Amino acid sequence: MATSAWIDGAYDNASTANLVVSNDDATLAGRICGGKESPMPELTYREKIDQNRLDSIRRLLLALPRSCADFIRSLLSTTSTLTRLAYTIDLGTFFDFAMKELACFTSETASQVTDEEIAKLKPRDIEIYADYLTAYYRQNPDDADEQRLLRNHTYGVMRKLSSLRSFFNYLF
Repeated sequence: MATSAWIDGAYDNASTANLVVSNDDATLAGRICGGKESPMPELTYREKIDQNRLDSIRRLLLALPRSCADFIRSLLSTTSTLTRLAYTIDLGTFFDFAMKELACFTSETASQVTDEEIAKLKPRDIEIYADYLTAYYRQNPDDADEQRLLRNHTYGVMRKLSSLRSFFNYLF
């Protein structure tokens, strides 16, 4: 038997209307009005794409320092979900590199990195990162034993460095 969580809704004809969220399928079941369900409108294609991007951003931010989440939230009113997703991926790539290659980070995982550790970065570290971006390996999410070679041309490297520069401008 599935349990439901009740979320208070707006008043409708002097009676309370509620939203029902079903835990078994995690979808919005509908609005209860006089004992009948009226389904929520179907999401448009654009809304579905945006929701998928938001889910990806949230999932990726869990593995990054808290200041990265603060930075991405600061971009809400001025950028699209695609831009925020690209920034999040770029920050993830940087912190993957930094955790493996840079001695200034003493934390065990990127999510534990503090702003003080980030402040210890030197221009040389960023230059090493720019070189790293020309060709690097990333673990295949479908196969833990397989790694993929990724390459960036000049514009790709510049975009990733621009994302990092924007993050540093926000942070410092």
